[in-house]
Amino acid sequence: SWWKSEFENDKNAIPKLLDYLTKRLCLKVDFLQGASDLSLDFLPVSTKFKLQRNQENPSLFSNLARSVAKVVSQPMERSYEPIESSALAIRQSILQNHSCVSLNSLLTFCWEAGIPVVHFDKRPNGHVKSDGLVVMIDGRPVIVIGSSRQQSAWLLFILAHELGHIANGDLQDGILVDDAFVGGVIDKEEENANQFARQLLFGDSKLSWDSKLSRNGLLDEARQLSRTHCLDASSVVLNYAWQTGDWKCAMIALKILEPNANAPAQINTYCQRNWVSIDDESREYLERINILAD
Repeated sequence: SWWKSEFENDKNAIPKLLDYLTKRLCLKVDFLQGASDLSLDFLPVSTKFKLQRNQENPSLFSNLARSVAKVVSQPMERSYEPIESSALAIRQSILQNHSCVSLNSLLTFCWEAGIPVVHFDKRPNGHVKSDGLVVMIDGRPVIVIGSSRQQSAWLLFILAHELGHIANGDLQDGILVDDAFVGGVIDKEEENANQFARQLLFGDSKLSWDSKLSRNGLLDEARQLSRTHCLDASSVVLNYAWQTGDWKCAMIALKILEPNANAPAQINTYCQRNWVSIDDESREYLERINILAD
């Protein structure tokens, strides 16, 4: 780190610190009565919140996520071109090179489309966070996944949902903060993003569960549908849980399908592979918040 303890009493070092903080965290500095009196606040940004009923506004987390999005978008050399609005068309393009729309294959699509995806779930003490965000950085959408769940099916659905917001043109500038996946307030944009995610993951398949299954029965069915309909088996299991409410069986099945699941690390490992270069300050910042392994 460039900051040393001896700088604390060095008046010339303070402006450097303020400059670093304002650039890194998207802050503005207002000097009050004197040079020693100042206030720090986040730069204003247009924000859409899609929240749980009665949920606290995760404004601090969304601003921190914006700073992360800004950093991870900087090493991108590939330009962003608006993506297809049709989930089925995107699904077909992915299936040309992959057996199903999985977390890995959708990450590949996003990065090739010039859409960075990063996992960031550091919740400030006493503040709430959100499961997913889309942040516009200089005309480029960046997807930030904030859910701490480990199984890939959960984060895959969130990623597909956020991609739906991008494809549907729900955000032209600023931040869209999503936490309405379970019991949230559903508006037209959320309905459309959910529909986009379902079509992207399942295509024209209409999964219907007439009765609850045993663990082995669910695993057999998920694997069979994966082979015959080009579906991600973990997503099939999660769909079963949504429809039947049999979460206990589904969670056991997910752990069997992914015994060493670590989807957050999967996302950020992919993130690192797609950076052409990154400056030392940005690298240190991302290491400190556990996006980059030091």
